[in-house]
Amino acid sequence: MGSNELHSSRFCEKDLLRVFDREHLHAYVDDSCSPNYPLIQKMRQVLVDHTLMNGKKAISPREECDKVFSAMCEGKLIHPLLDCLKDWNGAPLPIC
Repeated sequence: MGSNELHSSRFCEKDLLRVFDREHLHAYVDDSCSPNYPLIQKMRQVLVDHTLMNGKKAISPREECDKVFSAMCEGKLIHPLLDCLKDWNGAPLPIC
């Protein structure tokens, strides 16, 4: 993505704000998080639409944690770190 391009999340954010602005306050004031209210249903639809538009598979937090754990078990995190430190003599680095 170039420096002049807008990130796709900005369009999602604008669409979510548009849904929120178009919904009457009395339609959700008593329980704004109820999954049965039109506000939440419309917001969910915006999120689903944007997920499908960007072509990426939705990944759960558990799947992300599993990937990190697997990488740790395979040494994919520690070995590159140790490789970066192999020439360091242990002396404190200058702050400035």
